[in-house]
Amino acid sequence: MTLTLPTGSHPSIQVPITDTTTLSLTAPGLNPITQTLRTAVQALPVLTASPANSSATVLPADTYIYRHQITNNGNVTVPIDVSATTADLIGLDTYNTTVLTPTVTLAPGASAEIAVRITVPTGAQTTTPDGNPVRATTIITATPRGFGAQAITITDTTTVGLRYSAELRSSYEQDVQAGREVVFLHTLRNTSNGRATFQLNFAASRGSTLIAFESATAGVTISDNRVTLDNVAGSGKVNQMVLRVRVRISELILPGTRETLRIWASIPGTTEPLSGAEVQDIAVVRDSSGILVPAVWIPLVVN
Repeated sequence: MTLTLPTGSHPSIQVPITDTTTLSLTAPGLNPITQTLRTAVQALPVLTASPANSSATVLPADTYIYRHQITNNGNVTVPIDVSATTADLIGLDTYNTTVLTPTVTLAPGASAEIAVRITVPTGAQTTTPDGNPVRATTIITATPRGFGAQAITITDTTTVGLRYSAELRSSYEQDVQAGREVVFLHTLRNTSNGRATFQLNFAASRGSTLIAFESATAGVTISDNRVTLDNVAGSGKVNQMVLRVRVRISELILPGTRETLRIWASIPGTTEPLSGAEVQDIAVVRDSSGILVPAVWIPLVVN
């Protein structure tokens, strides 16, 4: 016969208590046999955690708080000591790990939240030298005081996120002709903490139009005004490129006019310039190259 005791705050398992079980055996032609079994209930905490594990993607220098619900399914009130350690798979970075709830006390059937805050190192990269994602594992241990064998562990996994950063050089001024094509050259460098794709953007103050963004660097291509660069150079990796910006100057701009051309890099799907990734070129129109620009003069009549 197997006895399964209930959990938590059930009155039949509160200590000190002895449960009595009566076992009877009957058979035709035999006198009934009765046996009394006594079960002395021991004091024991039984912990569970929800969720048992968790995960998050966190940017370098950012913090994240993992939260878990601890429940005491045992039959004794007990303080629970919480500790935590964090390490990544390659052991290159130290993650600042702080237990926000170092001790909680749980009665039978009670629950409480425990929380652990981790900080991703500033210099954390998204991938290992072999190209595998960098992930750190936080081991949280909840230990009932006086019942070390009943400790439970919770595993949380932190993936290093991509913090976009780029450098675009340099702004300059160029003489141009209205209605003609002109090329501006710039250098775009990926300074993120991993391989990144950037959106290239263009705006003109007086109506000139972008013909194309082009790569002047071998091995680097631009598609749909997006370009992908490594964040390290060497061994087949390229972290910067020469960017050719082909622009058609508006034929309506009169000689002597200065037009501002903005070129910048942003996160794909957005138009917000990344810090340090914007240049402003000046196109100075010197002549209209024979293009006739319509103009109307209205005489002023004074009575």
